[in-house]
Amino acid sequence: MILAIDTSTDSYEFALFWPNKISKEFSAKREDKKDALFFIDEFLKENNINLQDLKAITVFRGPGSFTGLRVGISIANTLTFVLGIPIFGFSGYKYQKEPLKMAQKAFEKIKNKKTKTTPLVKPIY
Repeated sequence: MILAIDTSTDSYEFALFWPNKISKEFSAKREDKKDALFFIDEFLKENNINLQDLKAITVFRGPGSFTGLRVGISIANTLTFVLGIPIFGFSGYKYQKEPLKMAQKAFEKIKNKKTKTTPLVKPIY
């Protein structure tokens, strides 16, 4: 299961992807006064997914909102460090607000053994 995170704009965008099993997307406005981690937790619970079920995390790294990028990237870096799973950072307008596309691309890299990941993803402002 791959979790994709994009917090670069005025809405949070998340997706879960695993071929032939699940593809779900979730979107929430930042004005909802709840933080991104709350929404990720709720999204996983609604789909009966535990953090330990995740095999990788993808995160949109920019360009975008300074604060928004830092929120999503901090969450992704922390979760991958704690869970010991790969992280993939994607940038450019092709992937912005397209978390499912990021997750699918990460799966292709894992499947093709092209998992050149870094320990941390850094934002692009």
